[in-house]
Amino acid sequence: MRKDKDTVMEYIAENSSIPAKESLPDVREGAIPVNRVSLDTNIAISRADGEEIYPKVEGQIDDESLNILSFPAEIERVSSSFFAGFFKELRRCYSPGQLAELFHIDPDTHCRESAEKALLRYIHTA
Repeated sequence: MRKDKDTVMEYIAENSSIPAKESLPDVREGAIPVNRVSLDTNIAISRADGEEIYPKVEGQIDDESLNILSFPAEIERVSSSFFAGFFKELRRCYSPGQLAELFHIDPDTHCRESAEKALLRYIHTA
């Protein structure tokens, strides 16, 4: 993976069969099943935070859909450590690249930019 990519969407656009951001209307029309996962948490900073929230949403995750992670409005910042904890169990079955294909950040999430950067950092270092 190239290290100079700014967003997860750019990485996926070059390395995945999932459409890039500008192709989201196709996704919404059903070309790719979309699954919304609401992360009901008040903090998303540490690995422990991710490990704590994952069991609460595990049943919502669909490995045959694009899972859109939505954070509550009060979350201002997300760290890559959060994703390390959140994906701890999933890493037993999926590579970081596969996780990048399975999970995107909700574009309407207040902390979208922070969450996308954190997800990309996690993918680069996992």
